[in-house]
Amino acid sequence: MYTPPYFKLSNRGDMLDLIRRNSFGILLSPVGDRPEVTHIPFIVSSPGNMGSSAEEVQVSKAGQTVESASTGGEGAELLFHVAAANPNPRPGKAMAIFQGPHAYISPSWYQEENTVPTWNYVAVHVRGELELIQDEEEIRNLMDTTIRQYEQSPSSWSMDWSNQTIKKMLSGIRCFRMKIEELEGKAKLSQNHSKERRTKVIHKLSQGSEREREVARLMAQKMEQP
Repeated sequence: MYTPPYFKLSNRGDMLDLIRRNSFGILLSPVGDRPEVTHIPFIVSSPGNMGSSAEEVQVSKAGQTVESASTGGEGAELLFHVAAANPNPRPGKAMAIFQGPHAYISPSWYQEENTVPTWNYVAVHVRGELELIQDEEEIRNLMDTTIRQYEQSPSSWSMDWSNQTIKKMLSGIRCFRMKIEELEGKAKLSQNHSKERRTKVIHKLSQGSEREREVARLMAQKMEQP
């Protein structure tokens, strides 16, 4: 991903948090010479914490924009499942893409001449090795963790593993882990514009949709950083 220095995300914890908040991602995996795409929800985890909810998983080591998992991050992984009938993905190298909030930026907001439109957005790319999870307890833990992450309060629904019909459904899925080898993050939030212009953009976005307001919040947050 083309990323000028002023748009780079350099904190590993920030990138993993963005994945948690925007966890329905795109998995790219090769089948021969053809890339295949799978749209799936992911869980961010580390070895040994599958009994915890995603919110309890804390991996916040600072690092470079493209960083080896062996140099920080405590072995963070992405976990997911697909239908057993789905021929993709397969064990091997793969890439996951996560898109954060994004918004169109009108040149009219600057109230200046000789300006053009652009698009602000946040995205994270993950590269790593896919491994098939075959241990039944690990598979159950992944299902339980996925449900805890996505079930909304006041729902208390959980998987009843004593139900034989539900247990049989495990044969209908395949579970994977991606060991994170590289993280690459980009936050294009008008950092290449003056503070005055950014303030005007934030004001306009703050009056827009929920997604646009989130971009405004991130822009304001970025402006406060040294």
